[in-house]
Amino acid sequence: MDAGLKEKWIKALRSGEYEQTQGLLHRGETGFCCLGVLCEISGLGRWGRKDSDAAAYEVGTEVSWFGPPQPVREIAGLTLEQAGELWRMNDGMCGKRKHNFSEIADYIEENL
Repeated sequence: MDAGLKEKWIKALRSGEYEQTQGLLHRGETGFCCLGVLCEISGLGRWGRKDSDAAAYEVGTEVSWFGPPQPVREIAGLTLEQAGELWRMNDGMCGKRKHNFSEIADYIEENL
């Protein structure tokens, strides 16, 4: 994983600036999942298409509502498997308990 982006991501997750949400990258004005925070700080794209209170992240022609688009994963050095694990931790899916941003930041710091 890119060390600079990793540090920036961990700091953002621990900052208290982002309200944690589940099911989507970005919901409402302040709700983000941990992967939405990565998109937000990556500087690669923009929050675009809106449906109700949710926004998709757009990088070029790639649009995603649920996980970071490939260009974001590539600059972060994040595999699909790692993104999936973080999604499960954030949302409490597939037998995982829901983890808060601080716990997810600890996981990223120690494992990625």
